[in-house]
This record gives sequence, structure tokens and C-alpha cells, in this order.
Amino acid sequence: MFRTTSLIATLSASLLCSPVHADPQNKHWQDVSGTAIHYASTSWPHPDTFQATASGFTVISTDFVEIFGDIEGRAVFQPFTTFDSVDNTIVNTGHQVFSGTVLGSDPVMLYDNDFSFEIDLDTGDTTGEIYLINQIAGPKVRCIFSMQSTGQDAAGNNLSDYSGQCRVW
Repeated sequence: MFRTTSLIATLSASLLCSPVHADPQNKHWQDVSGTAIHYASTSWPHPDTFQATASGFTVISTDFVEIFGDIEGRAVFQPFTTFDSVDNTIVNTGHQVFSGTVLGSDPVMLYDNDFSFEIDLDTGDTTGEIYLINQIAGPKVRCIFSMQSTGQDAAGNNLSDYSGQCRVW
């Protein structure tokens, strides 16, 4: 009896510690990638938020991004834009809400107030970090990913690739 009980306890412990069973709710991070379109042509700057600075200006706008790939949906974001004419850069921070699916999940809404993008106005190069980690509705989802500009379409909208990690549970 002792040997059987000991064997069952040993097998149970090893199964609970195995990668498959250590995360029974499938909370592991998965790589994600895809493309995005920032509809710069429909950006809506809020004139009452315009402020001159020593090296340029700041303004708040409302913008839309459509995302394709492992993350599918649309983000409405309200960037606080800082234009620096000395460094010839734009930095966007602010708030955004994403609505869509992640890795084939049920529909989800996520909030991000930590994103940051920097645009080099000399080269047009845009890099950014996105933190879709605050759940509003739908399944529990967390995504952290980077975006890199790849050019513009004929309407002047910014095209990007993204890659990073998400988890859905």
C-alpha cells in the first residue's frame, strides 16, 4: 500500500509541475506579429489643447489604427503629441482603447495608457511600444508589443509591422 500511495503521490507531483499542467488555464505568453495602418489622414487634432513650447508645441488628437495578424481589430487612441523642432522629432504618449481579438480569442476590449511612439522627422522612422494590459471587457488578455514603421500608403496613412507577446486566459 505504501509503495502504491507513494508512486501515485510522485506521479501527481510530477504532473502538476510539468509545463502542460503547471499552467492549467493556458496563461503562458505567445509570440504575436502582424501589420497595422495608422489612419493619419483622419487624425483629429483638438485645437483647444495646442500649447507652444520653447522648441515646438504640444497637442492632443484622436486617431485610429487598424491592426491585422495575430491581433485583429481597431484601436482608438488619443495621443499627447510633443513636436520638438530642435531634435526634429515627435513623441506620442497618451491613452488608447483596443477592440478586437487576440490569437483567435473571443472579442476583447483593452486599455493602454503607457504607449510611447517616437517619430524621426528627418527619416520618417517610427518606433513604439504598446501595453494592452488593462482589461475592459471580454476574456483576460495581456499584450506587450513593439511597432516599427514600414512606410505610407497612397493616402498618407502610416504602415507598420508589430511583434511581441500576448497571453489569453
